[in-house]
Amino acid sequence: MEDDRRLFHNAALRKRRKDVTEHTDVLKRTGSSKGNSELALDAESPVAFKGVQYPFVVGERVLIMGNKRTPEKFVGKEAVITSQCLNGWYLVKALDSGESTRLQYRSLKKVPELQLQTQARLQPLAFLGGRQ
Repeated sequence: MEDDRRLFHNAALRKRRKDVTEHTDVLKRTGSSKGNSELALDAESPVAFKGVQYPFVVGERVLIMGNKRTPEKFVGKEAVITSQCLNGWYLVKALDSGESTRLQYRSLKKVPELQLQTQARLQPLAFLGGRQ
C-alpha cells in the first residue's frame, strides 16, 4: 500500500515538473524574458495563473465598498491609497476623518473621473487662500 502511495506521489511530481518545463518553453518561444515579473495571460496559454491583484496606484482616490474584514465606520467613505502592501492589500487614508486602515483590493472601487471633475469645480481653489 505504501509503495502505491509513493509511486503516485512520484508520478504527480513528474507531471508537475513536466507542466512547468512546458510552460517555460512556451514563454521562451513567445519572447518573454525571465526578468519580466508580469506574466501575460494568452488565450493560447494552457496554464492559468492565480496572481495577486494590484488594480490601484498610490495617490489614487477610491471609494470603500467594504467586505467582511472592513470596519463599518469606513464603508461608503472616500479615501486615498497611501501605500501598497502585500497580497492585494492597501493602506488607505479616509478623506473625511484622516484615519488610516489596511483594506483588500476587493473592498475598494475607483472613484469615476467625472465625479472627481465635478467635485473640483465645486470646491474653491486652496492655493488662492480663500480669495477668488
